[in-house]
This record gives sequence, structure tokens and C-alpha cells, in this order.
Amino acid sequence: MPETFRVVVGSADWEKAIRGFTDRLDLDFWDRFTPVTPSEIDHIERELNRILPFDFRSFLLTFGVGDFPIKFGGGFFTPSEIIEGCAGPILMLLGSAAWAASEEQRRYYITRGRDNPNLTKFTPSITRYAGGDLFDFVQVGYDGMSCYYQLICPNRAENDSGFCRITPEGTIEDRTSSFSEALWLMLERFHVLLAES
Repeated sequence: MPETFRVVVGSADWEKAIRGFTDRLDLDFWDRFTPVTPSEIDHIERELNRILPFDFRSFLLTFGVGDFPIKFGGGFFTPSEIIEGCAGPILMLLGSAAWAASEEQRRYYITRGRDNPNLTKFTPSITRYAGGDLFDFVQVGYDGMSCYYQLICPNRAENDSGFCRITPEGTIEDRTSSFSEALWLMLERFHVLLAES
């Protein structure tokens, strides 16, 4: 992939650059995506008590949510799926299904631990994981190979955001400093996959 492809989602001609590149992968690349409305994004942020990064918001408003072409796999969850699955990182990485009901884990996540259903298991340090905090993760999609895409939203400065994947083994992979960088890596992988097929 050409180095000049690196774009910041939401700035300059980012949409044109992405569409130009993905048209070379598949002319129907974005056909299974539906743009999200500003009110839907606001609803996600209210329900999760998290602020989504500007670049991800821009992507949702322009391209939206849906599945990548089958030959590549993966995609991004709908707003209701993001809200419903918000405790996914906690459940996957802590194995907390035995400690708390689904709704209790959801409240624990949304309140960043203030609403704690099991004080002996959900200790103050338990959400510290692989150099980050699980409360900062927002599960937004999947890669088609049993890994889940995570925005990192610490509700602080914009430049503190990031992106990563959680594997079925519970490891954090492909951590980037922004959604824009993560999207570039995804498209680069698709390019390599297409070249190898």
C-alpha cells in the first residue's frame, strides 16, 4: 500500500482517498454499510458514558456500520450492538460470567466500577489489563477470526484515544494510537489478502 494512503479520518479528502483505495479492492466494498446518524452516535455516548473519538464518529457518519465483503471478513457493529455488548471486554478478559449477571456487568462497565456487583471479585485493580484499563475499551466490531475491535476511549484528551483487537486467548493485538491508523492497517491487510489470493 502506498505510504501516501495514510489519512486522518475526518480531515481533508479522507473519504475520497479511502473510496479510491477500496474501489481497487472491491467495487462493492462499502455496499453492506449503512451510515449512522448524529443522534445515534449521541445515544451510544449517553448509554455507555463514553466519548467516542472524532475520527470514529466521522467514519460512522460517512461510511457507517456493517460487514466488509465476505472475502475479507469482519465489520463494525450497529449502535444497538455496541450498547448491548459493552461489557464484552470485561466478560472476555476477566471471565466474570460466574461473578455477576449480564446486566450487573453492564452496569459495572457503564459506571466505570462505581456500581460493583461483587466487591471481592471486581477489585479496584482488576480492570488494569495489558497496560490499559478495560473501562476505556468500547467494543465496536469484529475481524471475522474470533477477535473483537476495541476503541480506546479514556474520556480525556482526544490524543489519548486508540484502537486494538482482543484475541480469543485474551491478548491485546494491533494497538494503535487512533482509529484512523487502525483503519489503515485493516485496509492494508485486505490489500495483502487480495494479492495472495
